[in-house]
Amino acid sequence: MKFTEEQYEKIIDSWNTSLTYDKATKFVIDYVNSLNSSNYEAALALANSLTRERAREQYVEKEKRYVWYSKKNNVHGKPVRLFKDAGQAVRSFPANRSDMVTQDEHLTESEIREWGYDPERFDKEEVE
Repeated sequence: MKFTEEQYEKIIDSWNTSLTYDKATKFVIDYVNSLNSSNYEAALALANSLTRERAREQYVEKEKRYVWYSKKNNVHGKPVRLFKDAGQAVRSFPANRSDMVTQDEHLTESEIREWGYDPERFDKEEVE
């Protein structure tokens, strides 16, 4: 079983909220139990800062990326498309669906939520 990005974050939070190794381990194991999973080894590898990066590649599902188009058109009759700027902020610009899409427009749902956008207000097209 792989963990979702959200579950991964909760494992890290569980680990970081404790002052002792024993309590941190118990928090992580309790969280894994709450998921009806027994993947304790993977969860503890994710929690441990020394093994976290490699474990993340193995045990965390990669979040799907999409190109996000507004469901409504702007005053000029074009939908708004989201992109990530040089400062890593998610912004929008007017664009046709036929316009060329760049890597900066391949965004996860978590990324757009983080910047205050509501995914329900956008159509999305999955990209690889």
